[in-house]
Amino acid sequence: MEENHCPVDRGKLMIGLQICGNENVGCNGCPYESMAGCAIIRAQDALAYINYLEKQLAAKAAL
Repeated sequence: MEENHCPVDRGKLMIGLQICGNENVGCNGCPYESMAGCAIIRAQDALAYINYLEKQLAAKAAL
Protein backbone atom coordinates (compact mmCIF):
# COMPACT_ATOMS: atom_id res chain seq x y z
CA MET A 1 0.00 0.00 0.00
CA GLU A 2 1.37 3.43 -0.97
CA GLU A 3 1.86 5.85 1.89
CA ASN A 4 0.19 9.23 1.31
CA HIS A 5 1.82 12.33 2.71
CA CYS A 6 -0.11 15.33 3.92
CA PRO A 7 -0.20 17.95 1.13
CA VAL A 8 0.00 20.91 3.52
CA ASP A 9 1.78 21.91 6.70
CA ARG A 10 -0.90 21.03 9.25
CA GLY A 11 0.65 23.17 11.98
CA LYS A 12 0.82 26.23 9.74
CA LEU A 13 -2.79 25.72 8.69
CA MET A 14 -4.06 25.28 12.25
CA ILE A 15 -2.23 28.39 13.49
CA GLY A 16 -3.54 30.40 10.53
CA LEU A 17 -7.12 29.30 11.14
CA GLN A 18 -6.92 29.98 14.89
CA ILE A 19 -5.44 33.45 14.44
CA CYS A 20 -7.80 34.40 11.63
CA GLY A 21 -10.75 33.32 13.75
CA ASN A 22 -9.68 35.48 16.68
CA GLU A 23 -10.90 39.04 16.11
CA ASN A 24 -8.72 40.40 18.93
CA VAL A 25 -5.40 39.30 17.42
CA GLY A 26 -5.54 40.60 13.85
CA CYS A 27 -2.94 38.95 11.64
CA ASN A 28 -0.10 39.10 14.18
CA GLY A 29 1.73 35.79 14.18
CA CYS A 30 -0.21 34.29 11.30
CA PRO A 31 2.06 32.23 9.02
CA TYR A 32 -0.04 33.32 6.03
CA GLU A 33 0.20 37.05 6.89
CA SER A 34 2.96 37.98 4.44
CA MET A 35 1.32 36.20 1.48
CA ALA A 36 -0.72 38.12 -1.08
CA GLY A 37 -4.22 36.59 -1.06
CA CYS A 38 -3.63 34.93 2.30
CA ALA A 39 -7.31 34.08 2.82
CA ILE A 40 -7.48 32.29 -0.52
CA ILE A 41 -4.24 30.39 0.09
CA ARG A 42 -5.39 29.42 3.60
CA ALA A 43 -8.74 28.23 2.21
CA GLN A 44 -6.99 26.18 -0.49
CA ASP A 45 -4.74 24.59 2.14
CA ALA A 46 -7.77 23.82 4.33
CA LEU A 47 -9.59 22.18 1.43
CA ALA A 48 -6.50 20.15 0.50
CA TYR A 49 -6.19 19.02 4.12
CA ILE A 50 -9.87 18.04 4.32
CA ASN A 51 -9.55 16.03 1.10
CA TYR A 52 -6.44 14.34 2.46
CA LEU A 53 -8.22 13.39 5.70
CA GLU A 54 -11.24 12.06 3.80
CA LYS A 55 -8.97 9.83 1.70
CA GLN A 56 -7.29 8.58 4.86
CA LEU A 57 -10.68 7.72 6.38
CA ALA A 58 -11.82 5.98 3.20
CA ALA A 59 -8.61 3.93 3.08
CA LYS A 60 -9.04 2.85 6.72
CA ALA A 61 -12.70 1.97 6.12
CA ALA A 62 -11.70 -0.23 3.17
CA LEU A 63 -9.43 -2.37 5.39
